[in-house]
Formats: sequence, C-alpha cells, structure tokens
Amino acid sequence: MIVKYHIVKDGYVIGRGESHEDHLDQVLTYGGELIIGDSPSDLSPPPEPVKTYSQLRQSEYPSLADLADALYWKERGDDTKWCTYLAKCDDVKAKYPKTEAA
Repeated sequence: MIVKYHIVKDGYVIGRGESHEDHLDQVLTYGGELIIGDSPSDLSPPPEPVKTYSQLRQSEYPSLADLADALYWKERGDDTKWCTYLAKCDDVKAKYPKTEAA
C-alpha cells in the first residue's frame, strides 16, 4: 500500500512524499521523525540557511571573463578595465565585510 509521509526534525518538515509502506525505513536518510499522513498545518518549512560573507561575495564578484579581459588590456597599456574590475571587487567587499569568525 502507498502511504503519504513527512519527516519532522526540530519542529520543521524536512521531507515529504509517498512511498510503499514496506520501504518507509529507507526515507529516513536525513534523520528526524517519520510521521504517516499529511503534514500538520502547524509545522513550517525549515528556515533558509544563512549564507556566509564569502558565499554572498562570490555571487556578486565580476566574472573571470571580465578579469581576463581586464588583464589583457592592462598588458597592452590600457588599465581602464582593470581599475573598473578592482572597483567592483572593492564594492562587493564593502557590501559584505569579513565577519569576526572568518
């Protein structure tokens, strides 16, 4: 028989789905408590993980293609793109400063 289930850990639903009842032991790969049936309405989804400053920076730094282009033109005597690239990196570093724990 196919049953609906959800997995709860620390008050949050961390997984849900349907499975044959003989295979329910395999759905607990992430730990938590297996509950048969629909998810109760008083449980909320897990919170979004907090990103580190380096993860936030990485998503906003200029691309490596921009770096390569800036270096190419710098080697040929035009450092305009190089200065622009460095300014963008400085802006990102200022927006997401290093944390004390880093």
